[in-house]
Amino acid sequence: MDVVCPRCWEPVADAGASCAEHGLRGVVDRVGEVLAHRFVLMKLIGIGSRNTTVWEARDTELAQDVAVKICPPVDPLELERTIHGTWVGSRLAHPGVTRVIEFGETDDGAYYCVMERLRGRTVQRVLETQPLRPADAARVVERTLEALEYVHAQGVIHRDIKTTNLFVGALGEGRFTVKLLDFGIARLVTDVQPGDLDPSKIVGTPEYMAPEQITGGELDARSDLYAVGVVLFRLLTGQLPFEEETRQALYLAHLEKAPPALGSVDPTLPVELDAVVRRALAKAPEDRFASAAEMRAALRGIRRALWPADGRPVTRRLAYPIEDLQAG
Repeated sequence: MDVVCPRCWEPVADAGASCAEHGLRGVVDRVGEVLAHRFVLMKLIGIGSRNTTVWEARDTELAQDVAVKICPPVDPLELERTIHGTWVGSRLAHPGVTRVIEFGETDDGAYYCVMERLRGRTVQRVLETQPLRPADAARVVERTLEALEYVHAQGVIHRDIKTTNLFVGALGEGRFTVKLLDFGIARLVTDVQPGDLDPSKIVGTPEYMAPEQITGGELDARSDLYAVGVVLFRLLTGQLPFEEETRQALYLAHLEKAPPALGSVDPTLPVELDAVVRRALAKAPEDRFASAAEMRAALRGIRRALWPADGRPVTRRLAYPIEDLQAG
């Protein structure tokens, strides 16, 4: 198979080489490839970590567009994560969770996962283009918590909630959805035991990790709620609660430092929201919200009390313009 630059589509030497003009690592040109005698790959729409690619494809049986994530066989760790995430995702059926349609292996030994085609952008991309009003930030987190409520009820802990794993999609008329992405390091509650995590091999995204995730302690739904607290802080302030120069310093901050008050970053933010953030970011799990449902109810109550005339979500600027970036 030909290896090409993902931007200009000119040939490069191999998948490990980069395009001389754009400096991007080459990807296998799979346009026109047919998977499972059903899914025709049409165009590249995203590039993930460890050389994974995401393609728009046509499901010839159901006559609809889908997204196909392909993981090359040369990276055992990413392959294991992709397979595991696909398995976990296939067990979940909720509007706030990306739907898995099929998975299998390509002719050249790569692993693929077929998912619903999402149109919109990640919360991270939204933040890069525009700030959110507090009311809109609250709605994004409420929808995230609604999905997590379902996920946790199925006995699953996501373990990697962050702005790049939350996808905002437009429904029209100013309405929007939020979907959870990437269950690659998710675990069933029954599979996660204290001491399972070697501190030298911490799994997750350091900026969003709960203290017990860093130390290898027992994880449960409240570990995800800590990460949601980090997301809420970032949506409201535009920055992370802990920003350190080294990863070790970041771990210590999560373990020992109190997060800054929202008002110290932006004095216009309501103190009621600060209380929600502080409880979500409590060091001890027992001091956090007991469930996603409890945190969602608290946030919704505050939003309705503070912005009673807001009515339906003011989300045209939140959900538009739409970009074809499923992996961004």
